Amino acid sequence: MKSKYMISFKDVFEASDENEAIEQFLNYLDECVRQRDVTAFDFKKLKNVLEDGFVERDENGVCDEIKITWSIEDVLQQAENDGTKITREEAGDVLELLLKNHDANNGISWDTLDYYIGEVVSERVTK
Repeated sequence: MKSKYMISFKDVFEASDENEAIEQFLNYLDECVRQRDVTAFDFKKLKNVLEDGFVERDENGVCDEIKITWSIEDVLQQAENDGTKITREEAGDVLELLLKNHDANNGISWDTLDYYIGEVVSERVTK
């Protein structure tokens, strides 16, 4: 059995605990924004932090599993971007449709979200 670990803020910022590391990260972002210096920003460090919870690595640090997550906020924002009003419950229905009808050959994209948002809205209109 492989031993796995998740990348965390603590791993990236070498802090004594996760809360301290998150605070360091937020301070780091704040400083970059205040300086308006994008070149000072370490995108690799941000990438590692943003992958937290989505990449599992073996004991040698080799990526051996990824997780892609779509949230209710993604659905709500996409609907809003398209000028469509949906409820939180309807956004949850979209996520369930995405999971139920997922095709690993095509994956899930913004277009897929748009399709199922349309399906849920159409169902609401026909009720």
